[in-house]
Amino acid sequence: KYLVFTDIINPDENSSEHKRLLYSTRNGSSLSVSNDMYHNLTADRQDLIEPGYTQQLIDMQVLVPAEEDEFELIINQNNANNINTLGLVLHTTANCQFGCSYCGQQHTKKNIDETVVNRVLAYVEKKLQTGDFLHMFIVWHGSEPLMSFDDLRKMSKQLIEIANRYKVSYHAKIITNGLSLKPTVFEELYFDMHVTNYQITIDGSKEFHDNRRMLKDGGPTFDIIMNNIITIANQPWYPANHKAIAIRVNIDKTNSGGIFGLIDLLESHGLQKKISIDYRPVENYVDNKFKDSHGLTKEQYAEFEIELLLYSLEKGFSIPDIVPERQYDACMAVVKDFVVLDIYGNVFPCYNFPYTNHKLESANKIGNLAFDESTFNQD
Repeated sequence: KYLVFTDIINPDENSSEHKRLLYSTRNGSSLSVSNDMYHNLTADRQDLIEPGYTQQLIDMQVLVPAEEDEFELIINQNNANNINTLGLVLHTTANCQFGCSYCGQQHTKKNIDETVVNRVLAYVEKKLQTGDFLHMFIVWHGSEPLMSFDDLRKMSKQLIEIANRYKVSYHAKIITNGLSLKPTVFEELYFDMHVTNYQITIDGSKEFHDNRRMLKDGGPTFDIIMNNIITIANQPWYPANHKAIAIRVNIDKTNSGGIFGLIDLLESHGLQKKISIDYRPVENYVDNKFKDSHGLTKEQYAEFEIELLLYSLEKGFSIPDIVPERQYDACMAVVKDFVVLDIYGNVFPCYNFPYTNHKLESANKIGNLAFDESTFNQD
């Protein structure tokens, strides 16, 4: 059931030599197959499969036992994979310097207070006391987490101490606009706070980025962010081996013309082997009308993304998961022990809801750390 076939990939050749690509979404592997094999597989005629392919198709989980309930098996595998890890998206502030054109948040100049910090720590400790977890994964998010760096530093230290006490491994990531990510800040985050992955959004070349991701007073941000990234990536201690910095590019009709220039600029600074690039379409998560008027359709985005991926590869950038690997969860919202905790102690299933003042925010709130977990909405 979990198969994807392309159209014929060599239409100019004789029909007897036509081939398609077969992709097994159950294990993320692909294979070039004849057009005849495609028809035999889709007609469930295993008796006509070309000799020598049967075992390979079994290994790819293209052919499965007739009595196997594939859906039930996959659900069980997903559930078995999403255990042993406590995942938390933590906020230290509701503030941000940026006034991005497509942002759905409403920022306020408020940081997390000590009462909520203590509730977060108590929540984590109670979870780890169960003995159910071997790992803890923290994502520092919010509005702009580095606008409350002192709180982030303090909470990191306390969380690491708790993880060590319960012999749980600790891993952290940060999603930041990059404006305050100076080399000294990066160095402290990486080596002292175990923040090993950095997502920084740049929405194209300078002209396009500064027209979308500007300061609240309209000021530009591109040059400062790029200078931070270039300086950090050229430090002798920068962990280039695992490309700690990932550039995220949010794409819609208003900036698609500036993405190739960004790729060229990154290449000119020799960043191909030091960072990765992650292309994403602008989405309408909380009824932000920006996508409705400026967004690309899935078909438009897919065609454009293919061009970007090919161009990036030509320029020497590696693209992680260019052919998707098997996913064991659609997103954090369906993972039992992965939640968002905002600066007010509110608990959410997804990082798109906090600070939006939208009906989806209240409708999807699980609970608040001021109350016992038994009061949380687990549905």
